[in-house]
Amino acid sequence: MTGGYPFQALGQALRTTLTADRLTPAQQVLGILSGVAYFDGPLGHLLLFKGGDLFRFYLHGRHAMGVAGGTPAGPVVVDLAAAGHTIIRSPRPAPAFPTTGGHPDVLAYTSADGGTTWLAAPVNAVNFDAGTVTVERPGNATRVAVYFTTGDGEFELRVVRPLGSDVASAKLFGGALRSIHETNQVNAPPSRPSGAPAASTRCRPSFAWSWPCAAPCPSSSTATRSSS
Repeated sequence: MTGGYPFQALGQALRTTLTADRLTPAQQVLGILSGVAYFDGPLGHLLLFKGGDLFRFYLHGRHAMGVAGGTPAGPVVVDLAAAGHTIIRSPRPAPAFPTTGGHPDVLAYTSADGGTTWLAAPVNAVNFDAGTVTVERPGNATRVAVYFTTGDGEFELRVVRPLGSDVASAKLFGGALRSIHETNQVNAPPSRPSGAPAASTRCRPSFAWSWPCAAPCPSSSTATRSSS
């Protein structure tokens, strides 16, 4: 053991920021707690989560609906509540409606080819209490999709270590998505990655430290799971 750590450090520790673009999408199964995304720790490195740092994370749900062909262009109401979804208004700063792609809690897209390609669409209004989103739809669009900060389901952050044909897994954090999304993750400490997540997955630069090291220095993955 060197420097108080159970491994031999071969280099200077570096800060690692885990952002959404560094995560690999997993195969989520709706309705059960399953993987959303994961980060593979580099071989020969040990990742440590620094306690006390803010964990910034928001996860969007998605709902899509069809619109009959020939329907005139104009506003269409997407009823998320009727479809069994809960939309959350997070404490993040947000522009006034209407807005196109600029609101942190709701985004809208339309498709004129059955969902093969999508274009950003203006969100005219949101009734967070009623769970409805009003989207401005062009006349040729036959599909409308809304991405929204969800209040449904649970979230877990885990570290997974491969062990041959098996794995060892330890939960670092878990909680209800509604509670996570309604917490002010900018001006107040909502949660702590090591002892108490965040998946747009924005974390402060000192979220984790990475050391090149010698054995024992097992490889591991950080995985996020959600039941929404």
